[in-house]
Amino acid sequence: MDEQHRVVRCFATIVKNLLGAILVAVGLVMSLPGIPGQGILTVLVGVMLLDFPGKRAWEYKIVSRPRILRAINQLRKKFSKPPLVLE
Repeated sequence: MDEQHRVVRCFATIVKNLLGAILVAVGLVMSLPGIPGQGILTVLVGVMLLDFPGKRAWEYKIVSRPRILRAINQLRKKFSKPPLVLE
């Protein structure tokens, strides 16, 4: 969205963060016992949409775990994508 007007970028960022916050809240509710749904997965998708300081380091720390990286690469292989290589 670099070529978009500044107001459009700002509006899109606000909507993206609002959607992320809503998904985190709904995911937390779905994580409660007795309420059906994919709570943890919804929280993770919501966090991915949010912008906050230290997010990239947090994502890198999670993805760099061997089991998670292996699962990501298996999924990428299934869709004929090259494996994810961390720096």
